[in-house]
Amino acid sequence: AGLLSSDEIATVNRQMVENVRLSGMPSIGLTLYPPYPDGLFSGGMKEAYVYQNGGDWTWFGGRMIQQLIVNGKAEEAYAAAGRPMDNLLMTAVDIERIFLIMDENDRFGEIYINFCPPCPKCRQHKHRLTHPRQLERYQKLMAPEGKLYFKTDDDDLFMASLEYLRESGWTLDYCTHDLHREGAPVESPKTEHEEMFSRQGIAIKFLIASPPAEQEKQCK
Repeated sequence: AGLLSSDEIATVNRQMVENVRLSGMPSIGLTLYPPYPDGLFSGGMKEAYVYQNGGDWTWFGGRMIQQLIVNGKAEEAYAAAGRPMDNLLMTAVDIERIFLIMDENDRFGEIYINFCPPCPKCRQHKHRLTHPRQLERYQKLMAPEGKLYFKTDDDDLFMASLEYLRESGWTLDYCTHDLHREGAPVESPKTEHEEMFSRQGIAIKFLIASPPAEQEKQCK
């Protein structure tokens, strides 16, 4: 949010890391430490290490790690994620301007599009992240055997995306109109938007696609 200086971010991160060590929780998404005693509150904070009373919100921990990188603290971010700092490239750029910072020698093995704006008005369709002109850009940057993973709560966007993929010659490897009921052939980590829409009873649509190949599978 831009509230802390670089030194203050470092201080807060050190405290969060220490709280994780002391509590034994898995991530810096730890909401509170030490927690209030059991029974001091009613409802969601009744028990220690649950929800706001010391629970671990791993999605929030992920956001904290992301912001460490944004604020120039990649080493601390990788330490918080528990992995070596050997595969980092992070940028914030409009996909329509991606070739200002990359070229066709840069390759992605996987591209994830999660709950992007549906851009429902006709004049906005070209800005959809699954629109054919975006798919063309992705194709130029994808490694051999690369995959595109797409999730949305929006029915119209999902159906349009299936048509965009078909028009662009992509192979549909997997497709479901209700991810939580049918499952997926690969691990599909939940996002906060996914959890929110699921609680509202909205089915999550999900697909996996490959750049133009020999045969397309059908999603009915």
